[in-house]
Amino acid sequence: MSNLDFAVYGMKLQPGDIEGTFEFCQSESVVGVGWGLENKSYNSISEVKATHQDVVDERNAKGKKIERINKDGRLYAPIRYMLKDIEKGDYVWVNEGNKFALCKVQSDWNVTPNLDTEAAEQYSQYGIHHFRDVEWTDISYSLVPGFIRRKFSRRYGTLKEMDDGINAKSKLVMEALHGKDESVSDSSLDRAAIANKIKNTDSEQVFDILGPDETEDIVISYLQSKGWRIIKSSTDSSQAKIECEMRREENGESVLGYLQVKTGSAGVDPTTYKEYAESGEMIFFVESGVDVEDYDDMSEIKSGTIHEYIINNYNYLPNESMVKFDFMLD
Repeated sequence: MSNLDFAVYGMKLQPGDIEGTFEFCQSESVVGVGWGLENKSYNSISEVKATHQDVVDERNAKGKKIERINKDGRLYAPIRYMLKDIEKGDYVWVNEGNKFALCKVQSDWNVTPNLDTEAAEQYSQYGIHHFRDVEWTDISYSLVPGFIRRKFSRRYGTLKEMDDGINAKSKLVMEALHGKDESVSDSSLDRAAIANKIKNTDSEQVFDILGPDETEDIVISYLQSKGWRIIKSSTDSSQAKIECEMRREENGESVLGYLQVKTGSAGVDPTTYKEYAESGEMIFFVESGVDVEDYDDMSEIKSGTIHEYIINNYNYLPNESMVKFDFMLD
């Protein structure tokens, strides 16, 4: 039985931009952060904090700023997460460039000075001073969920707790990914077998498994199969009412199209999209349904149509969706 009562963190595993840190932590099965300590043993987090406070006080006296203790008196967030907030059973996404790993925390906090001299020197060489033992699983880039990739594609701190996109469904996918053999790759997904599971599942359950972004990706894939070409520049967040603009050729003429996707119980008011229908075709995919029969140049894609498209075109589906279906369907 799955226990989803865990937190998810993300970290850029390269303290001090030291080359090889990712591979070192991979070989040692640890995740860690920097900020060096005195060469003595530590028996409590309060002792570690006291050392950091001493360093801050010393640097401040010399007019230097240092990020170890926050203004509110707490340990700097990455250190605090590593020592205190992270619990056994939590997951940590680790990233460096295009390399990703999903790690399940297995131990309480530890610090480099508590290791034997040889190990302490080795850890310090790679900038690791506060760490946890983990079950480390490498995840091929193609299987990393899209929302995880996007988080790391932007400026990202050393270690942060993830919030956006973390829910029961995404946690189930993480458990599935972490539990797979490290050799799993895009080509190893049995897409035909997964499609057969989807065929034996009703539409409501299919879309309950998919997230909003995945549903949007699949609807766009369906429209591309109907000859629509997506205009990439139209997909940014500045287009609040629509997901994207599209074009296709009909009888030698260029036709402009617009897409809106709504999942779950969310609905739309077609009257607010009249301006789009006046210049092209307004296309809706609304899981809860939308009535556009009385509107010119507006059309609806039914859930059953996309369900059928998924079954018959499984080789075009995103990996994240396939992993979810594989793990969550019998």
